Amino acid sequence: MKGANIFWVSIDSLRRDFLHTYKPQGNRHTFIDELAGDGCVFEHTFPGGNWTMPSHATMLTGLDATSHMIWSWAHRFAPETRSAFDYFKDAGYTVGCFAIPQLGSLFSPSPLDYVGSPSDPLLLKCLGSDRPFFAFWHTYNVHYPYGMVVPKDYNDARADFDHPSRALNYLRYLIVTGQQEIIFDSYRREIQSAARFIRVIAEKLRSLGKLENTYFIITADHGEAWEPLTSFHCNFKEEVIEIPLIVSGPDIAPSRVATPVSLVSLLPTVLDLCGLEVDEAMAGFDGESLSPLMARKADDESPLVIAGPDGVRNRHRYLAIRQGEWMLISAMGYWRESFHRVSNGVRSENLLDQELPAEARNSLEEFRAIAERHAERLSSKKDHVVEVSKVTEKKLQALGYV
Repeated sequence: MKGANIFWVSIDSLRRDFLHTYKPQGNRHTFIDELAGDGCVFEHTFPGGNWTMPSHATMLTGLDATSHMIWSWAHRFAPETRSAFDYFKDAGYTVGCFAIPQLGSLFSPSPLDYVGSPSDPLLLKCLGSDRPFFAFWHTYNVHYPYGMVVPKDYNDARADFDHPSRALNYLRYLIVTGQQEIIFDSYRREIQSAARFIRVIAEKLRSLGKLENTYFIITADHGEAWEPLTSFHCNFKEEVIEIPLIVSGPDIAPSRVATPVSLVSLLPTVLDLCGLEVDEAMAGFDGESLSPLMARKADDESPLVIAGPDGVRNRHRYLAIRQGEWMLISAMGYWRESFHRVSNGVRSENLLDQELPAEARNSLEEFRAIAERHAERLSSKKDHVVEVSKVTEKKLQALGYV
């Protein structure tokens, strides 16, 4: 709908199987599921990265990581890179970014009318604008440590990682000792809290007479893994790289899309929904609008690209290339790769030392060619890095990122 409002929600670390819409068993029905029931649910969505920065950079620019070059907390966009905030500002929208400071600073050069934390009252002013609004809201509450209270008497020597944060060591202790259900309870509570906040926003929009003219985009930057000797994210586990995507709003009929999609296509989709014409050749999007899929006019599946580190090798840049049941994980800049079959959410061991069927060999050849093109693109780009402040560095250390 031309001139429609956008309320774009990114719930950091949200696993799709903890939403009633994707897995009714054990999950409470929340307002997120209510929006899903009225909109389009994408069954298999993959992020552009396996952790916060590259994933959000992809979803808000329509570019793969080898295009936008956001690989760490310190990386910044090249001056010519345009994001959703630029496109909607050019279209006459009021634009706002409400996110944790570490992420918000990535978009600080953008022409933002309102900037704040996820709880900043300026969000309501953005929604109340006389012009159409584009509001991006990112919550970190569902990210570890999930608001958990750390007991004084647990034995942190049994944790499988040695984090500076006692809270994170407690989570690792629960994982190693098979007490993940304690984590799940806190995790679900934070999801329900986020859903209540979104309901409050919807009621505010209703009171302003804007609800019927607003698209809700509900997604996540990555999921979460709770396994011994495995990082929470920053890896290519299925529970990390399959995320929710729900689009609800004007003229969207209740539907479900089974074709796997990537968040690199989300920005072109949102622009399309709002009737904003962008010269895609000039924009250089790596994704394309999902509107034909939503209208059931297409069902083609293309290889999907996910960027980031691979577990403990967090200083290196990897790409996972995925299509159907096959996935290649390839290091950028040096020779290291693994090839896997994914069946029912379970990834096989590396199959490169085994004889592969013809279908797998064809996929491997195609994926390697894609990885090579990305490596060439990466080598032609420059890193734009800023110095992370001491305050930010301490916060990241407490979260186990540095």
